[in-house]
Amino acid sequence: GNIYTVNMTDSSISKITPSGLVTRFASTGSSPGAIQIDKNGNLFVANNADNNVTKVTTTGISSVFATTGVGPVDLTIDSNGNLYSANSWDKTISKITPTGVSSVFASLPEYPKYLLSDSQGNLYAVSQSTPTIYKVTPTGTVSVFAVAGSTLSTLGKPNFDRDGNILIANVTLGTVYRIDSTGVVSLVVK
Repeated sequence: GNIYTVNMTDSSISKITPSGLVTRFASTGSSPGAIQIDKNGNLFVANNADNNVTKVTTTGISSVFATTGVGPVDLTIDSNGNLYSANSWDKTISKITPTGVSSVFASLPEYPKYLLSDSQGNLYAVSQSTPTIYKVTPTGTVSVFAVAGSTLSTLGKPNFDRDGNILIANVTLGTVYRIDSTGVVSLVVK
C-alpha cells in the first residue's frame, strides 16, 4: 500500500506509492504531527498549533474535522471509529466521534505524549516526562498502568505484540519492555 508522511515545514501530507513515487497529497493545519488512518482510508492529522484535527479523504480533500484540547500530539482510533487525541499542554485526552463531535474524555496527572487503544476500548497514555503509562477505561477512569524504567527517563511510542502485550522502548535507557494485560513489566532488551 501507500505510505503517508506529515511534513511540518509546509503543513502538508506526502503520499509515497509502492513504486517510490512521492507526491504532495493534501494540506493540513499548522504544526501537523501524528497521523492515523481509519478503516475507510481517511487520514486524520493532529495539528499541534491549531488545536484541531484535519481529515483528509482518500481523494486528498482536506478539512478541519474537530477541535481538540491544547497541543494535540498523538492520535489513536478505537474499534468503533472514535478518534482520541492526546493533548500535551492541558493534560487531557479528547474523544472525537465518527461525526466529528469532540469532548474531553479524560484528564491526566501528567502531560501525555503517545496514545494506544486496545480491542476492549481501553486507552494507554504515555507520559512526556516520566516512564509512566496510564490506562484509561472506556468510561474515562484513569489509573497508573505501568512504569517502565527509572523515574528520570522517557518512553517511546508503544505498540502491541501478537499476544496483546504492550512493547515500549525507554529512549533514555536504551531498553525495551513488555507489559502484559495486568500491567506486569518485564525487560526484553537491555
